Amino acid sequence: MHFLILGGSGQTGSHVIANILQQEANDHTVTALIRNTSSITSRAGLTLVQGTPSNIDDIRKAFATPRAPDAVIITLAHVKGAVFDERGTTFLTHVARNIAQALRESMAAAERTKVVYMSAMGSGESFPNLNFLMRGLVKVTPLKNQFNDHKGAEDTLLALAREGGNDGKKIVTTIVRPVMLTNTGAAEVESLGENGEKGSFMPKVSRASVARFMVDAALGTEWDDKLTVIANFST
Repeated sequence: MHFLILGGSGQTGSHVIANILQQEANDHTVTALIRNTSSITSRAGLTLVQGTPSNIDDIRKAFATPRAPDAVIITLAHVKGAVFDERGTTFLTHVARNIAQALRESMAAAERTKVVYMSAMGSGESFPNLNFLMRGLVKVTPLKNQFNDHKGAEDTLLALAREGGNDGKKIVTTIVRPVMLTNTGAAEVESLGENGEKGSFMPKVSRASVARFMVDAALGTEWDDKLTVIANFST
């Protein structure tokens, strides 16, 4: 299976790459679209493409190197102040639209393509299930803009999945909304529901756990065309 990773030089994205290349089925390969290719160590099975996901031509290049991906995993973060058109489209939403366009153009190369997107607990309908401290923080910090950007990307990718592809081909989307991220090791995760309605006051999840969940979602079918808030099991 061939993966395209956007955000591979980030903390979660680096775990995604390692997880894919350490799978028992070692025929998996990864292309990472990276602004600075020296930020990632080269290794067997990994192809680095220099560019930015905000540029549709760079996305097209990554899609073709070395071939169209079977799965696209996105672990990008919101870029403060970045606006890409007169409508005020922000970074993550713009990238999702680029991915959607590239997928429409490349559907002839793949029977079925998965997109697994790392959003955040607090995006969209999950916002009311944040604890009251976090909801108050959103009102006085740029977090609101981040959540809105994630929601725009979610909507774009879910609409793409509903749209499907040509000649009966299909695009499958999984939206992963992690709770507060930590840098501890990988551990088992649980779904707190689509909007975090099953969550506790301050749940947490490690980046390594999120990465493993996203790769498993790409390889399996349990989370096809679904949204979920995830956290490490509480002790």
